Amino acid sequence: MRALLVLPLLVSVVACGSSKLEKSTAEKLIKPDYPAVVRVKVPQKATVEKGSDKQQHVQKINELLNKDGWFDIQTEEKDAKVRYTYRLNAKAPKSVKPGLDNFEVPSATAEFVGATHMEPLDPRQKNSAMKVTFLVKLTKPTGQWSLYEFLHPEAKLNQPIERHALIERKSGAWELMKTDESARIKE
Repeated sequence: MRALLVLPLLVSVVACGSSKLEKSTAEKLIKPDYPAVVRVKVPQKATVEKGSDKQQHVQKINELLNKDGWFDIQTEEKDAKVRYTYRLNAKAPKSVKPGLDNFEVPSATAEFVGATHMEPLDPRQKNSAMKVTFLVKLTKPTGQWSLYEFLHPEAKLNQPIERHALIERKSGAWELMKTDESARIKE
């Protein structure tokens, strides 16, 4: 008789899943978004003061962009300002995504390594939302990796990079809500 009373309780616990987020569950939720393309944004236009540090910065970007020859860069000087206009040319691969005011250029691939730490978003509600820290590593650099490196000097190939995810419990199951990984587009 006692076994018959315990059975429905056991079935309801199994059906609803564990109330505690396990590392393996977090990884199963995050991992499908990887590998992901890491992109660098290139503006369609940039205007800088002539001779300024910002102009030197933009000129370095232009130099790095010219390595692959994917962009035609026009320069227009007027008064004390220099205006740069960027246009994709026929050499650009289809993986370069034009946006409203910029281009998203692939620079590498982010690969999932694993979850390292989990903590409740609100310590008073330990089983409703969790912040998960996980690692990715950058691999398979494209010809524009040097541009990404210039803009993100801390980035190193094949070195773990810490990222974060928000995982919430909804209707008895854990769901991935968001990550701070900006490069989640699979290709």
